[in-house]
Amino acid sequence: MDFRKAREQILRAREINSDLRAILDKESSLISNVKKASLQVKDSEVLLELAKLPVDRLRDATEETVRVETLRKYGFENISSIYNTSAAQLERIPGITLEAAHEIKRLAAKMYDAVAESIHYGIDLEEVTSDEKFLVENLQGLD
Repeated sequence: MDFRKAREQILRAREINSDLRAILDKESSLISNVKKASLQVKDSEVLLELAKLPVDRLRDATEETVRVETLRKYGFENISSIYNTSAAQLERIPGITLEAAHEIKRLAAKMYDAVAESIHYGIDLEEVTSDEKFLVENLQGLD
């Protein structure tokens, strides 16, 4: 047995293992970045959809009285504008109490969630090929 050759092969295998780990780490980072970007795109799309919903739609979401005309008078034309403001800002509007402001914000958040649930993307980042599984299993065995 040629120990020198075997030792060189072991060293080369370790280098390859290190390179492959670096590749897998980079892949993991890229997947994470794609997921973050996807969430940002989805958030933007949800806000665009909320901008299409007039403030009157708040009445459809609750049995409580919502001062839609007052909101409209102070520049709140759609659900997105309400979603993007704070309860404290809504409370500054004459005739809207802090409790009512929180209720309005809750309704806008509920509408945001409903729209977000209806938006789906066709990217499956969790799908792993058999070659990738083989590679990961073999890398784990080299530790």
